[in-house]
Amino acid sequence: MLWLAVLVTPQPDSKKVTLTMDDSLLSDVPHSNPDDIPLKRCSKCDEEKSATTEFFHRQNKSKDGLRPYCKTCVLAHEKTRYAENRDHILERKRAYQRIYDAAHRDRKRAYDAAHSDRQKGHYASRRDQAKMYRAAHRERRLAQSKAHYVANRDRYLERDRSRRRLPEVQERKRAQKREYRSRPEGKSSEKEYRSRPEVQMHRAANRQTRRARLRAIGGTFTKQDVQNLLKGQKEKCALCKKKLVKYHIDHIVPLSRGGSNWPYNLQLLCPSCNLSKQNKLPHEFDGSGQMRLLS
Repeated sequence: MLWLAVLVTPQPDSKKVTLTMDDSLLSDVPHSNPDDIPLKRCSKCDEEKSATTEFFHRQNKSKDGLRPYCKTCVLAHEKTRYAENRDHILERKRAYQRIYDAAHRDRKRAYDAAHSDRQKGHYASRRDQAKMYRAAHRERRLAQSKAHYVANRDRYLERDRSRRRLPEVQERKRAQKREYRSRPEGKSSEKEYRSRPEVQMHRAANRQTRRARLRAIGGTFTKQDVQNLLKGQKEKCALCKKKLVKYHIDHIVPLSRGGSNWPYNLQLLCPSCNLSKQNKLPHEFDGSGQMRLLS
């Protein structure tokens, strides 16, 4: 045990107290020897380690003031516990954060308003640092992102598919396409795209494939069948229920998915819905899990 001797010297007419060390008392202070440190056996791994806070956490209730498990075993236990209960732990943290944010919302807003200038400068500095870091480690970050995507590709694809099936996402995309096609540059761009030789060859190949599939599957419909569909749908799109100004004749179950060309497999869609549907089945397109029935 190391003893330290100090003298308390009060200063006159002052409330301050000066602590000075008495060098004459330090000559008799015993110096600790590493060999004198007792050993403690971990109750988990059964290894003997020095009974210090370097290897054991503190615990005031125990006789020696240290926990029975070493830090290595405690860390391994915490990692295993987190891996087994990851979702529960994260959800509990998120719930606590929501409660805390709701309870301290006004206080945080007041603090942000009082320190807005300093925070802006801090955020600007952090943004500059982040840009410099990304520029200096660009190749490494790209390699890490690519490796992470390859390891989790199926999860990312399913997330993107689920997002694209959301009605609000589909409506936003349709609105963006309509807005772009209504502009002069949009019309010229689409016309230029369709005039490309490789695009024309691709569309011609698709038409030939479709005709061959129709001959193999069979089934026909007449103009009167289309008129009956238009009347049965009350001149509305079977999907979005909007008034049909122009319409496409769509196969409810696509020909490429085993559908027939008979009238019972037909429906009238607006061009936007038909182009978005492509070769999807009804439940795949609207995300409801059930086929859309005409009302």
